[in-house]
This record gives sequence, structure tokens and C-alpha cells, in this order.
Amino acid sequence: MAKTIPHVMLCVLLVLGLGGCAAGGDVTRPIPTARIAARSAADRAVIVLPGRGDNLDSLQRRNLAGVIQRYWPDADVILTGLTLPFYRQGRATARLHEEVVVPTRERGYREIWLLGISLGGMGAILYEHEHPGEVDGIVLLSPYLGEAALQDEIRNA
Repeated sequence: MAKTIPHVMLCVLLVLGLGGCAAGGDVTRPIPTARIAARSAADRAVIVLPGRGDNLDSLQRRNLAGVIQRYWPDADVILTGLTLPFYRQGRATARLHEEVVVPTRERGYREIWLLGISLGGMGAILYEHEHPGEVDGIVLLSPYLGEAALQDEIRNA
């Protein structure tokens, strides 16, 4: 399994590319999600947190779930629309926990992974900080870590 993670990261980066404009989102509604089931019974779930320029629709159009399932065929993929407005609201990680992770755990998965792209990578890091041990693994793809001052603070910690 450890050998497949670099392949997953490379393929996901290729699928997502570099483009995209800032995605919106209605914070008065639940976080939008789409569950793409594995071809056979799944005991693992991969929750995908989009980058700043992505949303649920763009993740679906790019077949991100198919790319992930090529390397993790026993994984259901849960794409999310946890976009920038949710982070600006200040409750992104709490809402991710309440609306996505807890219900996913209640479905009985043996493992739950977060896969965060850019802004979603920062979200995955923040989630693990605020809810340590709630997920079994994190895959970060080019995580956004803030401005230079924040990066210096992290390095000096």
C-alpha cells in the first residue's frame, strides 16, 4: 500500500492540473458530497478536500475518484465541496468532522483517509490538529501552508 501512495499523488496532480478559478460555496447548506463506491465491498474511505480553484463538480468532471480507485480499488471515494467560503466561515474543520467524517465512520469503514489538494491539504492538516487520530491517514498534494510568515512560524515551532 505504501508504494501506491506516490502513484496516487502523481495521478491526482496530473488530473487536477494547475488551473481553476476560485470556487464558491453556500455555507448555509451542508457541505456538498458525492460518494463513488468501489466496484466491490469497500472497507476504506478516502475523503477528498478540494483545492482553492476546485469544487465538487470539478472533482467529478476530472474523474478524480476513478484515479484514486485505480490504486485503491477497495476504497469508496467521498468527494467534497469544502471550498474557500467554508474556511472563511471559521468552522471548516468542525463541519468536516460533523458532516462528513463522523457519518463516514458510522458507515463502518475500517480506514478513513483524507486526501487534501492545495487548500484542502491545509484543511487536512488543520483537521488532524483539531481532531487528532480521527482519520487513519492523510495524503497531501501540494498543500497550501499560508504566507511566508506562517511558514516561518511552522519551521521554528
